[in-house]
Formats: sequence, structure tokens, C-alpha cells
Amino acid sequence: MQSSPPECPVEHLFLLIGKNPLPNYVAARLLAGPQTHVYLVDSSETEPITQKLKVALGLDTTHCTRVPVTEANPSSIYEGVLKYAIGKTGLGLNYTGGTKTMAVHAYQAICDASDEPGFSYLDARRLEIVLHGKERYLKRQYVGDSASITVEELAGIHGIPSVVGVRKPIQADLCRAIAGFQCKGDKFRGDWSSWVNKNGCKDLPSGDVFNDVLSVMEKICGDLGLTGKNLADKLGKPKLSSLKEWFNGKWLESYVLDAIIQLTKGNGMGHLSDYGMNFECKGYAENTIKDVKFEFDVALILGYQLFAISCTVSNDKGKCKQKLFEAYIRARQVGGEEAAVCLVSGDENPEDLQKEVEKSWDAQGAIRVLGVRHWSDLPACLEDWIVSRRRER
Repeated sequence: MQSSPPECPVEHLFLLIGKNPLPNYVAARLLAGPQTHVYLVDSSETEPITQKLKVALGLDTTHCTRVPVTEANPSSIYEGVLKYAIGKTGLGLNYTGGTKTMAVHAYQAICDASDEPGFSYLDARRLEIVLHGKERYLKRQYVGDSASITVEELAGIHGIPSVVGVRKPIQADLCRAIAGFQCKGDKFRGDWSSWVNKNGCKDLPSGDVFNDVLSVMEKICGDLGLTGKNLADKLGKPKLSSLKEWFNGKWLESYVLDAIIQLTKGNGMGHLSDYGMNFECKGYAENTIKDVKFEFDVALILGYQLFAISCTVSNDKGKCKQKLFEAYIRARQVGGEEAAVCLVSGDENPEDLQKEVEKSWDAQGAIRVLGVRHWSDLPACLEDWIVSRRRER
């Protein structure tokens, strides 16, 4: 379903700044026009987030005012908002962010300042903006494709200064051949592991069972001839040890990214904002006042909704669960309640892990676990997850 922003931007838009800046970023993109004046209602704790939002939204001092309040003090909130709202027409308040106390008393201040205010909030689960006036008659509008944001911009509004990502998979044909080989069963996965770890990829795999993979390797090396060193060079691996690491499991990230790219070519899933792999997020994050370092193995953003995919070839339940947990926490921190998480793993019983974590983490609908049997039809499996999450409403 295509979506469009609300028809009439407000003249004076008040936003309540909370610890997650994404709802305010989206609300400003949807509700603020070129002449809209934006009021960022924050506390001393969330003031760094305000500054990042101003930069991300391109707001200058002529179109933006910071409204500092004490977030637990009703009088401070009410009087702070009323001071800037009184006497103005075209008032709007989006109360998705901020604390409950801020929402209640900012709402009352806007009501007292205007006879015809506009109120709104973002429904994270349904990707809708909900609009109403004093009479509280609700109008819902799907906006999942109306606001765009990249992974770098998403990290930036959280105060994470450095993000490095890759938009192209490494040797997609080879990744497909490896996946096809390992999908044949436990014995083949064992053969693959034995070869990779025997002498660190110095010698190439031998035997008819490896023919399909060897054929792709030969094409990659071309006239140079197929050797471990030449293959490492072609894959951008400076040492055989890094080639070994890639063959031991890192290839899966490229395989997943290739599946995502296949989906985007005939994209009927929604507005594509960004995609890639190996997004390393690191640096001093002002919003959390500490150094952060984490990585999204593969990420896709449709509109402003983050789809984070964690990858491991392991079939160890504990390791799979840990990978999923890390991805789930980081995705929610950066992408908010809208974020969805998938684990692509070597698990032979992925449904069991999915049911367990959904129940224990109270995360029904937000998580998908795919196992080794899904590798052979990965684009379709990922599309089913993405489309189901988008149509949850």
C-alpha cells in the first residue's frame, strides 16, 4: 500500500522530545511544511537529542525554537508550552515522544491556547499517524512509506557519529553455490567445515562433491588460476586466515544481502530507503553518554521502518539465541517499536527458537527465525517476513 503525508502541514508544530528521536523525526517530516515553525520541547537530559534532530531535519533558528522544561514538573511543562503557543493559529502537537507527564500537560496547554488545535501521534505497530482535534474524533492514515531515512541518518539522530556500511555483496554467485552445497544436508556441511578448517584454505577443496563450488571459484580467479591466494585476493581478503573466516560463516551475510537485492529489484514491499550489510556503528553517543560499538549484519529500511537481520551458520541454540538477542536490543534502540528483527541461522528447528523468544521477550510479531532449510529459497522467506510485518495493521 502506498502512503502519503497528511495534506495540510501545521503552522506551529510542537514535538515532545524523548529518548528515542525517531518518532519526532518522522512526525516533523510528515507534519512540517517549508514555513512551519517547530518547537522542540525537551529536558536537560534530552537536549542533546534535540540538537541532533535539528541537524537531521535541517532546522535553523528562524524555523525552530527549543522549549526547555522540567520533565517531571507539570507547571514547568504547561507554562513552557503555553508561553510559545498562546496567541498563535495553526497549532499542532505530536505527543508520540516525551514522557507521559509531558504529553498530558503539553496537551492541556495547547487546548488552552487554541480553539482549533491539531493533535497527532504515531502508531508504531500499524505505521499510521493518528490525527484529532479537541473533539477527539480520530482520523488514521497509513504513513509507512511517507518518510525516508538511511541507516547513517538513523544512527546520526541517536548521536552515533560513525557508521560504515557495504551496499554490495561479496561474490554473490559463490555465496549461492556455498548455500546450495550446504543445503544438501549435515554430511555436506560437515565436509565443508572439514575442508575450511583442515589447513586454513591453503589447499582447495577436492572431490566431485565440490564441483559446483569449484566451478564458481575458477570463474572468479579466471586467467590467474585457482589457488587459495588468488581466491583470497579476488574476494578482497588480505590473508588466508581472513579467507578462512569468510568461508566459515561470514559469506552468509553476503548471501542474505544478495537475497535482499533480488527483492528490491521488483520491490512491491514499500518505499525503499536504504539497505546494506556490515553496518558498523561506533563512537561516543551523546544520547547515551557513553561509547557504543555494534554492528547490523544486514539491514533494510522501508520508509522509516528498520528491518535488522542477524546472520550465523551455527546451529547451536545458545549462540543463535545470543545473536538474536543482540540484534533485537540494538534494533529497538535505534529503530524504535517499529523495528523488526530476523535471524538467518543454521538452526534445523528455527520455529522452536522463535516461539521461545517471542514468549520470553514478549515480542510477538517482531521476530522471525529462519533456519538452514530456508536458505534455498531465502528471497521468498525474507519477503514473507517483511510483507507480513508491514501488513500487521
